[in-house]
Amino acid sequence: MKLGLSVNLHNMPAWHRKGRWRPQLLFTHQSQGAVFSADTGAFQDVAGTLPVTTPGQSVACLHDQSGLGLHATQSAPNSRPTFGRHPASGLRNRLPNTRMDGAATGVLGAGGALPAAWGISNIPNSAVEVLSIAPKNGRPNTRIRLSGTPTGNMQINFTPPASVSSATGQTWSGSAWVQMVGGSTANITGASIINTHFSTTGFLGGTNGGNFLDSLADDLRRAATGVLSGAGITNTRILLQLSLSGGAIDTVLDISAPQLEQASEPSAVQITAANGFDVTEAGQDDVQYLGFDGVDDRLAFATPFGGQTSYMLAAAHDIAFLPAAPNEGIIFGGTGRFTKTVSSGLRWRNQAVDNQADFSTQSVQGRQVDIVQIDGPAAPQAWRSGQTATISTLAGSLSPLTGLSHIFNAGSAYSSGRFYAGALIPRALSGPERMTLQAWLATKAALSI
Repeated sequence: MKLGLSVNLHNMPAWHRKGRWRPQLLFTHQSQGAVFSADTGAFQDVAGTLPVTTPGQSVACLHDQSGLGLHATQSAPNSRPTFGRHPASGLRNRLPNTRMDGAATGVLGAGGALPAAWGISNIPNSAVEVLSIAPKNGRPNTRIRLSGTPTGNMQINFTPPASVSSATGQTWSGSAWVQMVGGSTANITGASIINTHFSTTGFLGGTNGGNFLDSLADDLRRAATGVLSGAGITNTRILLQLSLSGGAIDTVLDISAPQLEQASEPSAVQITAANGFDVTEAGQDDVQYLGFDGVDDRLAFATPFGGQTSYMLAAAHDIAFLPAAPNEGIIFGGTGRFTKTVSSGLRWRNQAVDNQADFSTQSVQGRQVDIVQIDGPAAPQAWRSGQTATISTLAGSLSPLTGLSHIFNAGSAYSSGRFYAGALIPRALSGPERMTLQAWLATKAALSI
């Protein structure tokens, strides 16, 4: 895989440099612990007989890769995480559907349908016909005929209102390929891509990418980029606007690969599925993950530890923080609640009866590899994506990890986000072992550390 890892392999054991390392090697002389990886051993049934094959499928069982058989399961269908994939370069396109899922040929309201999440305004449905949804130059494409009398400037929105979170001061870029392939521009005075933004009280403004009516017959990527200005911005969206002078219009447009991203200019095209769990980019390898909804999704496993005082917890993740505590998020948890904080950037939480481990930070979001090591009651260490994390003083002694039994859940608290891989190891690792594990986790999330 083309992941661009920059880990210093000269510091790794020889068997890792030769490509023979696998996580089972950490458990050669162990009888406890577990390793989970979203790209290996995900099943749709609790028994682990029906493999997950398609992004968007729910995961009822995730096999332990340590060789010790500590599989994580979820019997309740509505509480299962969802299998997903995205490009190794990361997620940029925030639009919910650019693969044209849900589109159907025909007149709107009479068998025809725009792609799911798209919408059109100021023209009757009877005047809009989807002619085809065939790919164009390698891009998913929808061909639409607009033939009727609009009631005002017409807009095709590529996302529902309030679906893409944003904030004042951010720079966003919206883009799409738009080409007139039939009809005429009669009564059309302008064509433009517009990024609009909103607060909780309504519309605040937008960025207009300029009138491209003169080049509408060309197959070009159109864009609008600007800084979001205004107090209290909460979300943004992208639309194609046709400005009109009045009267009937009859034109055929090809629209493909719309994109909305937090960037100063449009980047490489990412194609998103309507289910939100299938994102692809040409020339990029995929990475797989389990998506947790933050409501009730969780996986449970038997307690992996039996009371030892030295252990390690590690995970590659992209976690969203708990709504009630914006600097907290759970990766490995138990049935109880939090009582102790051991770290300022990374967080380790422990309780005498039920214990939880969560990794979080107030300022950094996105994919990262977090490792917490406990080597005795008062010797915690932590690393975030290869860098040592500051550890605060631990008050009191650590209790045995008899309550650690969940992924993305502790007590009544649930986290949302993506889980790529993780490990629960019943001993402290040596430096080379930790670096090897760190490198392996980094590959699972396509990180360069």
